[in-house]
Amino acid sequence: MRRWLNRSIYNVKALRQQFAADHPELQPRTILIAKIIKNPLDQPIELVRGTNWVESLRAVVFVTTTGLWIYPIKKFAAMHGAASGIEQTEPFWLGGQSISTAQLMNVRTGLIRGSVLQFTYEQQAIYQFGLEYHVNLASLLPFEVTVTKGKIKHTTASIKARIYLYATVVFLGWFFLWFASIIIQALFR
Repeated sequence: MRRWLNRSIYNVKALRQQFAADHPELQPRTILIAKIIKNPLDQPIELVRGTNWVESLRAVVFVTTTGLWIYPIKKFAAMHGAASGIEQTEPFWLGGQSISTAQLMNVRTGLIRGSVLQFTYEQQAIYQFGLEYHVNLASLLPFEVTVTKGKIKHTTASIKARIYLYATVVFLGWFFLWFASIIIQALFR
């Protein structure tokens, strides 16, 4: 259900058709939904929940035998592009031969699994892709990658937001039960 919803929001079907029209000679090995952050080489990206992921570029990634084709989601580009370090709104290519020190971290937060792909591109920038989980992703990538298990750190703001959310759910559950008990008592008097 979650996968179908994400693919609907990102309009993967239409982008797949656009990719096929743009590159009829290429057959994607896999198609992924991603949040992307780009930093200069001297500013490594930390694997931490926070505004960098909230403001990251949303895109559909077509993994081919030669590299990664990135198709930014236009409806999100104006909102997220500049903050992520990527201002392109048109599709762009990251060639596999220019990618080095690639690391694929499989992460889990609660019941949701995902992957984070981080690499250096042309010795100029560090890219980090937050991806939906794919069991065989490492074998489908057109470059060498080290697979590890990662752990996402939580910022103070993220922890506070979670506590607030849980407290709200508990309060609403209590309120519903309290209100239902009043209605039931009124009906059976």
